[in-house]
Amino acid sequence: MKMVQIVLLFLSMFVMLGGLSLPIWWNAAQPLIFSIPGFLGGVFSDMTGLMDRVLESF
Repeated sequence: MKMVQIVLLFLSMFVMLGGLSLPIWWNAAQPLIFSIPGFLGGVFSDMTGLMDRVLESF
């Protein structure tokens, strides 16, 4: 086998194994990924609330 064939075989096996493990990874990561916008929204609303309280105290 040529070196190029060996590399292509390795890469194709890597892609195939990655494709098989993607559903398992997605089931574990999906709640975290979809909770990021809500988390950031909460952080921004808390920051604006804190700034409002600080400015009102002056």
